Amino acid sequence: MKYSFLNLSIKTYDGHIEALNYFYKRMLPGGVLLLDDYFNRRFPMAQEAINDFFEDKQESLIQYIYKADDDTTIKKVFVVKL
Repeated sequence: MKYSFLNLSIKTYDGHIEALNYFYKRMLPGGVLLLDDYFNRRFPMAQEAINDFFEDKQESLIQYIYKADDDTTIKKVFVVKL
């Protein structure tokens, strides 16, 4: 099975690594990986795992920052598979 979109919302280091190892190679070129917990202060191991995984990859992490309806700033990270 191949994927064109994936939203990862995992709180642990090992969970991110396992999911990224499984899904990354199954992503179609141009597919988007939304990494929901990258900026989650309660779970800094998510950011660490994502950084470690993409350290030797061609793709760059892209930050997406926007204001919610209640004026809360929302920050997400996504990757477009090459």
